[in-house]
Amino acid sequence: ATLDAAFDAAADGDVIVLGSDIDASGTADYLGVPSGAGVTLDLNGHSLTLAPLTGPGLHVGSTSTLTVDDSVGTGRLEAVGSANPADPWPYFPGIGSDTTDLTAGALTIRGGEVIVRGGQYAAGFGGSRFVGGGALTMTGGSLTAQSGTLASAAGAGYLVSNDSYAGSVTVVGAEDATGLPTVSGSGSVDTEPSPVTYTSPTTGVPAT
Repeated sequence: ATLDAAFDAAADGDVIVLGSDIDASGTADYLGVPSGAGVTLDLNGHSLTLAPLTGPGLHVGSTSTLTVDDSVGTGRLEAVGSANPADPWPYFPGIGSDTTDLTAGALTIRGGEVIVRGGQYAAGFGGSRFVGGGALTMTGGSLTAQSGTLASAAGAGYLVSNDSYAGSVTVVGAEDATGLPTVSGSGSVDTEPSPVTYTSPTTGVPAT
């Protein structure tokens, strides 16, 4: 099955395994996790580039959950939200909401190199314009997140100024912060960014 068909047909708990490198730049449609479903994407050592002409790189709406894993260890996912200057509403994140959502859904990164870039006024991961952030949890891999204009690297889109819609970032790692998953990002301060919490995997409480 194609990657489009695999996502369209995915049910809660399904695992989608990449079988080859895929560059889906410039496509008319964007991939999305079905509403209410929790889906795992196993990069399986391959490279996946998602950069549709209009829309989020990968849609994870408010009732959906995406887990990114890499069973081989050399996988890479790059998801870029629309930044088409000919589009009057290029307000989409790399991974997260479209304009129909109140907030983005949940993203868990267990492995792989993940790069997310938002279009104008959108977060790298999280909300499009006027849309709140989602819940990001990292237990492995790396994340590089970059927002568009006036949005958070991971969090809400432009003109969301309510803490309730900021989203959250939880990084699970050792108590002494050694071996934590890698997180880096750049964004703006004109909206609510997600607070970052480093959590001990053994005690379940924030690391000090």
